[in-house]
Amino acid sequence: MTNASGEVVLVFGASGRTGRLVVEESLEGGHEVLAFVRNESRLGLSNPRLDVLVGDVTVASDVDAAVQKAGVVVSALGQAPNSPREICSLAARNIVGSMTRHGVKRLICLSDYGNGDTRTKGLYARFLWVLIREHLEDKEKMEEAIRSSGLDWTIVRPTILTDGPRTGAYKVGPDIRIGLVPKVSRRDVADFMVKQITDRSFVGASPSISR
Repeated sequence: MTNASGEVVLVFGASGRTGRLVVEESLEGGHEVLAFVRNESRLGLSNPRLDVLVGDVTVASDVDAAVQKAGVVVSALGQAPNSPREICSLAARNIVGSMTRHGVKRLICLSDYGNGDTRTKGLYARFLWVLIREHLEDKEKMEEAIRSSGLDWTIVRPTILTDGPRTGAYKVGPDIRIGLVPKVSRRDVADFMVKQITDRSFVGASPSISR
């Protein structure tokens, strides 16, 4: 589904620290945005091209009702203190199933550096698996569901996320060099993810992103 000025973009995790920036960047890029949230009051955004959808990503019918309205799906989901332990993998299965049923092909998903082929790349990735193993295991199951989906997916793997400004000066790709404490701003990650709505350079790929 498209509109005159851009895509209809459904953002899961829209009220999160990165997801909210994805919503803002998508609106700035001329897209219509469907912001999927559990609590509408947490989003705090208003725009004529923004619709807020209240639901639970672990409930298949809620996800299905949202996906059928979209042309592109972006997931910026992460684990919150009160969320289920496997929130990202549960959501991924619901999202993939709904996208398949409704013929929505483009999926851009936020993951983490340290998953997949970055798991053994350097001390930083190894340290993450000691520090946040449970979180990474959830994201790894999420990635597996997406990679086997047959969709036009892009999985984005940032290093340590910060609340800095959008710089545009980030490195992205499958084999970028990172330091011991690599960082990238959430705004830069949102910038890159939104660019993937129309850029097909990384379809079927899992680029890492860092400063």
